[in-house]
Amino acid sequence: MRHSLSDLRAREAAIVVCEALDSLGITFALTGYTAGGKLSRIIYKEFHECYTDVKTGLIGINHRVGTLTAEHIPFAVRRLVKRDERKKILIVVTDATEIESPLRLRNAMLDAEEAGVELIGIGILTDLMSQWFRTFIEITDMNDFARQMLELMKRLMG
Repeated sequence: MRHSLSDLRAREAAIVVCEALDSLGITFALTGYTAGGKLSRIIYKEFHECYTDVKTGLIGINHRVGTLTAEHIPFAVRRLVKRDERKKILIVVTDATEIESPLRLRNAMLDAEEAGVELIGIGILTDLMSQWFRTFIEITDMNDFARQMLELMKRLMG
């Protein structure tokens, strides 16, 4: 049951975030990762792709093994710094309850900030992001996620 619930949370989170960003006209990419044996990255949407063209592919998002946030942040930051947009935001979403390497995560976050990338943490039924991210939201009720995400986007753009 936990596995299928995590599958559902991952899909719900991705769809809510993408719908909010798309409705606000914000250019974004969506990647995921898994650590089953070795770190693998999954590209669900590239920056240049139209969300409408790829959103049905989000149905394929499922729960992965492991949370290597400290490994994935540098990958995402490298992609963001190549972009021309003035403001660059990396939204990190997790349902994990612990970080795999606190030191590597802290270093990855400092590197992101030095590169001019603002970090936002979203915890799905976990308070983990409140421990690491200056800007974060904790989702305790998935029915309230869309509203909280839109409020966060308004704050970031205001």
